[in-house]
Amino acid sequence: MTLLEQIRSNFPKTIDKSKPVFSAIIANDKSNASIQKALIDVKNYTKDWISTPNIYEQDGDMLNKTIKFFSFLERYTDETETSIKNRFSAIFVRNHDTRWGTPFDIKSVFKQYFPHATIYLVENTNKIDDATPGMGNLLSDGDIATETPTAWTLVNCSANEAARFSKKFGILFNQEDAALSQTVNVNASSSYFLHFFLKGNVHVTIKDNNNKYWNYSSKTWESSEVENDFSTAITDINDNILSFEWDNRNLYFITSSETTSVTITFKVVDKGNKATSKVVFTRSDDEETLATTTTIPMGTVVSSGNLKFITQEDAVIFVGKIESDKVEVVAEDFGYDYQVAANTINTIESDVPSEVIGVNNPVAAIGGTFIDYFRLFAKQPFGSFTVIAHFEGNTAVSAFGLAAGDDDPNIVTSESTPPQPRYSNYGYYDKSFLSGVPIGFASDIYEDLLDYLRAQGVKAYLDIIVRDYSE
Repeated sequence: MTLLEQIRSNFPKTIDKSKPVFSAIIANDKSNASIQKALIDVKNYTKDWISTPNIYEQDGDMLNKTIKFFSFLERYTDETETSIKNRFSAIFVRNHDTRWGTPFDIKSVFKQYFPHATIYLVENTNKIDDATPGMGNLLSDGDIATETPTAWTLVNCSANEAARFSKKFGILFNQEDAALSQTVNVNASSSYFLHFFLKGNVHVTIKDNNNKYWNYSSKTWESSEVENDFSTAITDINDNILSFEWDNRNLYFITSSETTSVTITFKVVDKGNKATSKVVFTRSDDEETLATTTTIPMGTVVSSGNLKFITQEDAVIFVGKIESDKVEVVAEDFGYDYQVAANTINTIESDVPSEVIGVNNPVAAIGGTFIDYFRLFAKQPFGSFTVIAHFEGNTAVSAFGLAAGDDDPNIVTSESTPPQPRYSNYGYYDKSFLSGVPIGFASDIYEDLLDYLRAQGVKAYLDIIVRDYSE
């Protein structure tokens, strides 16, 4: 029996099945009646499912219907089937994690959604820009916005591009006795979480209005100053420091019944990160040399006096040029002495091609401890966490697939052909995609994903952070 015959058999013989209303709504010989067509679609979809039960082998309309049925996922404009399948897999396969809803599990899923970003998961947070009094970030200018952050007191330290984790500036500790502080009004007998991103070593002191100091280890207030130590050092098996990496650090404190304000102070510990700079190599300008390309290999040692620096990439001088592009150099060792001025790295210590005749650093070498993205939250009566997706400025376009337009920083312009990136202004991102249509759509999806992954009763937030591009 055909589907048409099955449908008609459910109605009494007294009903004329050839009438226009029945033919339009119930069934007809052309198989385009509303109910009949819906049943045909269900039958075909069921047939397809039986023949292709593996979602990851489906394609076309069938794939879209399956994903829509099982998840909230929406497909981006021009998104490939491989991409949408990977996002679906991130939710339901989760790299074969056996425990779902843990920080590790959630971080793993977001890594698949943000392949161009570094993902951090920070617990005990609030929504950073929550307008409800006492709910948002209690620190002023926590994401250092200018070169002169007036909300903070700076001693022997500065706002510097080299120290940024977010946007354009971070705080650079590169002198002895450097300190950064801010006083904040708080409630008595309340709990707070201080968060900050650190690359290096730092002491943190919390002093209340009664001249008491918080001891993070013992969770008590003391009469003498207590320096709570934090580090993001990467060490070898013998605990020798190899380098420092950006990571979130946090400190929990409870105010006393007499506390009305606290002063949070960050203090320099030691030398921090190895100094880095940029150098340019120069070669002779004879006709034979200019007709070739010269490569100065990564690992070349250059120096300023007895202070040695090592190149981190190949320096290439192209045909017709006498100078290379700027390449990064890193100090051989830790120490403030390596913070040499511009135009002082002038000696090549390694063997290089004979036509290379000089080297120079057009910018000063900068090292020390970097701190940025400060947040202070009042503890809430519920669990919470924030997923932080951190982008370098020159990877953000790849991550979000921005369409070219007048505001796109990588389009061909009359003054720049081929196009050169113009990523230096965070406002571009804020205008063009953090609050615009492309990221507006993507952000909704990520917020939905976060809501889907979090445990019941736990608040979850998403921060998308862009570290401005710097040449």
